[in-house]
Amino acid sequence: MKNGWIKLHRSLLEWEWYDDINVMRVFLHCLLMANHKDKKYRGAVVERGSFLTGRDTLASQTGLTVQQIRTSLNKLKSTNELTIKSSKQGTVIQVVSYDKYQEVTNESTTHQPDSNQIVTINKKNKNIKNEKNKTLADAETHEISWSSAGGWQNISADDIKQWDAAYPNANVTQQIEAMNQWLISNPSKAKKKLWRKFVTNWLARQQTTASRPQQKSFAEINAEAKKEIYRKNMKNMLW
Repeated sequence: MKNGWIKLHRSLLEWEWYDDINVMRVFLHCLLMANHKDKKYRGAVVERGSFLTGRDTLASQTGLTVQQIRTSLNKLKSTNELTIKSSKQGTVIQVVSYDKYQEVTNESTTHQPDSNQIVTINKKNKNIKNEKNKTLADAETHEISWSSAGGWQNISADDIKQWDAAYPNANVTQQIEAMNQWLISNPSKAKKKLWRKFVTNWLARQQTTASRPQQKSFAEINAEAKKEIYRKNMKNMLW
């Protein structure tokens, strides 16, 4: 596991958890531990981008406490950076966008290509580069933004449709306005570049919150207790 390397992009500097030391440490550790290809372990397949572990193991490997590990993992789950599942073999942690972070490029071979192969490879690389540039250009023309004067800009109907499908419990239209009001109230935190990521992270948190069962208030619990006592008293009176 100590052999090889992983890729890190400078956009990580804009990541919302970058300044949370514990979360950042745990996430980088997960990237380093994740399988770069599917592997078998005791009859089960541990897929590329995932690995078997446990909270105690992670605590030992990172130098953090078990509670710090638990808190960090919950934060990473809330923004859909990781998924965590239990299996007979142990806990499986999956880095959700592993293929995006660790995109496979031309792997080195044990033989030298001939001249025809070199031409083919160069043309292929050029086409890939042109395609990437086109994709980046398309993304830039549709990059959303926000300002205190004009609010949100360039959010399209397709954006809303895709977010509605991805976060069905978040009430996207309402949350877009909630983000706007929050940014107005917190101008010091409105200095961002990756606005689309800010929106999707916000919606992911709302989706998670909305999926949790609502806890009963003290008044509701107290009222139910009184009803139960009254019911028992009436039953005793009838007997």
